[in-house]
Amino acid sequence: MKTVIIIAGLAGSGKSTLAKQIARTFALRYVSGGYLFEKVKEDPAWWETHGAEYNKNREKDPSADLAVDEMIKREAEKGDVVIDSKTAPWLIKEGFKIWLDADLDTRAKRVSQRSNISVDEAKTRIRNRDEFDRQLYLKLYGFDIFKDKTPFNFVISTDFLTAEEVFLLVSSALRSANYV
Repeated sequence: MKTVIIIAGLAGSGKSTLAKQIARTFALRYVSGGYLFEKVKEDPAWWETHGAEYNKNREKDPSADLAVDEMIKREAEKGDVVIDSKTAPWLIKEGFKIWLDADLDTRAKRVSQRSNISVDEAKTRIRNRDEFDRQLYLKLYGFDIFKDKTPFNFVISTDFLTAEEVFLLVSSALRSANYV
């Protein structure tokens, strides 16, 4: 069996943290949609330095989004991978799919800390990015990242859990499903 674990969620939900820990623990490859996006743009700091500016043009030219999604599909075909991606759960048929949920306040606090910005600024950026991504994915693929949770095997709120607690719950779910 090819192991494909896909972790999705909105900014600040904990998906990258969880994906990296699962990959390390179970000796799987880690693939990040955000990292691949930077690779497509050939600049490792691209998202942080140009991402907000680029969002203005993504709807007119979604070629980078489409290229990253194709790269993610190819990585899933190889197997033995944990994928951190907002779109992969809807685009890839196989795999154990996990949605991490968190309210805006929780996500803003996390983004504020990691990006060294105010919580209010983080909320503004998150709201804008969430709605932009929602509209783009509706247009490109026809799914609503806010409402459609049908692809997921496991949905968990991370609001009141530590990263370790989330990892333990997800690991237990993966083991119960005989996936790892």
